[in-house]
Amino acid sequence: MRAGPSKALVRAWLDFLPEGQRVLAERLRALALQAEPGLVMAIKWGNLVLAPEGGRPVLAIAPHRSGVHLRRLSPRGEAMGADEGERSLRLRHGEEVAEAAVRDFVRAAVRRGDALLTLPPAPPH
Repeated sequence: MRAGPSKALVRAWLDFLPEGQRVLAERLRALALQAEPGLVMAIKWGNLVLAPEGGRPVLAIAPHRSGVHLRRLSPRGEAMGADEGERSLRLRHGEEVAEAAVRDFVRAAVRRGDALLTLPPAPPH
């Protein structure tokens, strides 16, 4: 990611969320950092985006009216297509968080992102 991470911006983003979404987003953030302590966070596209240090964004925590989604991003930073495997975990207000599944999802996204670091940049439009 080009801009350096801003802890204050991430905190402001979390504080802006309604309480139910904030609780879920903070839990996802904590689990992601447990799984991959080297992740850096930034706010992009209205979401909390996670990337390995010096790497491309691999995950996004995206608020949704019924909860929060943890989305795996493509090598170009977009949401994954249906043919590219499991794209997101959906967490709804009041549901139990499957912590092991979240950590596995994060590790898989980072491994996949590491393998794709050599992709050429997207062509200009």
